[in-house]
Amino acid sequence: MVLDPTVIDNKQWGIGWMWDDDTNALLPKYSPFTVNENKIDISIEPAKNAMMPSIKNKSRYNMVIVNMLKNGSADSISPERKPWEHGDLTYIKGTVKNPVKLTLPVDAPERYFVDELTSAMNSVGLKRNGTVKTAPMPAGLTKVAEVSSRPLSELIANTLKNSNNLYSELIFKTAAAAYTKAQGTTEDAVEMFNKYFASIKSDKPIVVDACGISRNDLISADWTTEALNMIYKANDFDMFESFLAKPIEGTLSDRLLNISLKLRAKTGTASAISSIAGYIDTKSGKKYSFAIYVQNHNKSTLDVKRFEDALINEIYKM
Repeated sequence: MVLDPTVIDNKQWGIGWMWDDDTNALLPKYSPFTVNENKIDISIEPAKNAMMPSIKNKSRYNMVIVNMLKNGSADSISPERKPWEHGDLTYIKGTVKNPVKLTLPVDAPERYFVDELTSAMNSVGLKRNGTVKTAPMPAGLTKVAEVSSRPLSELIANTLKNSNNLYSELIFKTAAAAYTKAQGTTEDAVEMFNKYFASIKSDKPIVVDACGISRNDLISADWTTEALNMIYKANDFDMFESFLAKPIEGTLSDRLLNISLKLRAKTGTASAISSIAGYIDTKSGKKYSFAIYVQNHNKSTLDVKRFEDALINEIYKM
C-alpha cells in the first residue's frame, strides 16, 4: 500500500511549543496522516486486591504506557513523555480513586493512521499484505473511490468556536498549498497571511503557528481590531461572523449569557495568557470590534475571564 502525504509537510510540532505539551489532548501532533484528531482514549481503574491500578487501551493503536499510578484519596493523574529519553514512552503518574477516562494524543500519527486505515479496510473485506510506503501520486491513475472532507465552513466554525488547535494548523497549511500550488507549509501560510493583511498600519504581528500557542507569537490589540475592521468591510463578513462563537457556544458556552444575541468572539487561553476578540452590538445600536489581551498574570484563569467579561459588558452599555 502506497500513501501520498505530500499535500502538506510532515512537521508535527510548532516553533516555540512546549515539550511538556506532548501529552496535552488539546494540542495533538499535526500531520498529513491525521485521523480521529490524532487522539485515543484510555481507561483507568483503581487497584483491587492490593494490585496496581489498571490502564486499558481499547484502541487499535499500540501506545507504550508506563504505569506509575497508585490508589489515593483523589483522582490526580499526570501523563508525561520524556523525548530526551524515549519519545515513544508515555508515563502515567499520580493517584486514582475512581474509574477515569483519559484522552491522549498519539505519539506517532503516521502509524496511527495506518492502523486505522488497515482496520477500516479489513471491516469491508479488504486485506493488506506487505508493507506500507509513502510516495507522491503518479499521473495517470484511475480513481476508484473518494472520501470528501467535511465542508470547509463547518471545519472553520469548529476551529473558531471550540479553539481546535489541530484544525487550525491543518487548515493553515492546506490554505498555503492552495496559495503556492505546492506542498503546504507554515512558512508559506504566514507569507499568505501577511500579504492578505498588508494594508493594516499597526505593527505587523509575528506569527509562527496557526493556533497561537507558541510563545514566539506576538500580536497587539491594535492590530487585531484593525484586522477585524478590515474583515467587517469584506463581502463575506456575515459568513465569517457566523463562524465565531456566541455565548452558549463552544468556549463561550458559560460566559456572557446576558448578551448572547449581541456578541460574536474568539477566545484564547494559555499559561498566564488570556484573550478574547470579536464583535459586539451595543445597547445604542452600534457595532464595535474589540480585542482584549491579558498576559503575564498570576491570577486564576477564571478570575481573568471574569475581568474580560466585565469589560465586554461595559462596552455593551455604550
